[in-house]
Amino acid sequence: MKKFYLALSVSLIFLLNSRLVQAQTCGGGTYATVPLGGLMSVAGTWVGNVIPPAHCTQCCITINGPVLMDATTVNPILDGNSILIISGTSSLEVDTYARVFSSTVILGNDATHNATLTVNDEVDLVNSTVRLANNNTVIDASNSGANIPSGPLGTDPNFDAGIFYITDSAAFYTGGHMPASYDYLISPIGYGAATNAGPCNMTTFICQYSINCGAAPPCGPGFVWGPAINAFDATLGSWDFQVTSILPMVLVQFIASKNSDGTNELLWTTSQEENSSYFDVQRSVDGGNWQSIGTVAAKGNSSVASNYTFTDAHPMSSINYYRLKMVDLDGKFAYSKVVSVNTGASTESLVIYNNPFTDMIRLKLNTGMTENVTFTVTDMLGKVYLRQSSNIQTGDNLINLNPQVAAGFYILHIQGSTYDKTVKLVKE
Repeated sequence: MKKFYLALSVSLIFLLNSRLVQAQTCGGGTYATVPLGGLMSVAGTWVGNVIPPAHCTQCCITINGPVLMDATTVNPILDGNSILIISGTSSLEVDTYARVFSSTVILGNDATHNATLTVNDEVDLVNSTVRLANNNTVIDASNSGANIPSGPLGTDPNFDAGIFYITDSAAFYTGGHMPASYDYLISPIGYGAATNAGPCNMTTFICQYSINCGAAPPCGPGFVWGPAINAFDATLGSWDFQVTSILPMVLVQFIASKNSDGTNELLWTTSQEENSSYFDVQRSVDGGNWQSIGTVAAKGNSSVASNYTFTDAHPMSSINYYRLKMVDLDGKFAYSKVVSVNTGASTESLVIYNNPFTDMIRLKLNTGMTENVTFTVTDMLGKVYLRQSSNIQTGDNLINLNPQVAAGFYILHIQGSTYDKTVKLVKE
């Protein structure tokens, strides 16, 4: 099975009533990954090549592909009512010590897609929420690769990897020392909600999650399936994951395209709505600063597919990024994934003909001058598998690259004196 990587690198705000996200400002910045994701510390992973700071406060972050947070992202901190959404079928793998303060992480932005969070290191929560949106979303804390944890609890892959709730938050946050009380939420060998009568926590005996498991494998130690949310269990006197409701707004499609008259067309579809109010259509030229360019009224309540369109009559002469702010009748909202349209010159400077690729990478590169460029193919950790130089001419240049790589995710970097592009690739 291929491993999909997710990046848990920003904090999120609290969800209310298992519904859309309550209003918040993104004072610390708005960030989104490109569709194929990548290593979190690589600028090309992010729209606009802007990496969120290691300590991100009041940030709004959306993961739109498989993303990995490893030791190059040093002890990331999510803080100050930030929001991290792992959208659609995206995934985040955490392979380094991370802390989340007064924030919320949401797996899945609708009721159907299978977002995944893989936790192979220590993740500490203080006054924070982790929410699995539907019964296809899953947290995998089995640490199948035996990653050595780097947090204050220790380095045992079986006991010190996973998600923990911290009750001694003040001392931990201000003093930086190990707090007096940790509650296991999930680890490679289980912990959490009781599967039988009696107390079930890290100081008594180990138990495995069974909520929402059904017949869907894998199911057992180190896994939690949604819809679920972490909460305090008064009976057990500890924190665990508990069953919750599925998010009501189901956005199943959102696409953008360029029309022949120079306008951009946005189309989206919902398969379910409950007390929805309107869609605020937002545009950005850098993926970080957003402005509203119009609104579209929602159906309100619907259990059948509802189609919507919006025309951007005056797009910018560059790459236009779009997202939807989906607003509920009581003011709660959530953001869609980010889509883009290039309304610049009709000649594309780079075309990848086969991505995913199975053997050679076939591409067309168009430049306005003759120059020498270098093509470099690396994996997500920066290991170089191919470095090839070519003297390209003005206009179209057809190039074939033949990296000897296994199936997985890779980065192609093309660099010359005036040319600089980074592309995510998939080898099947």
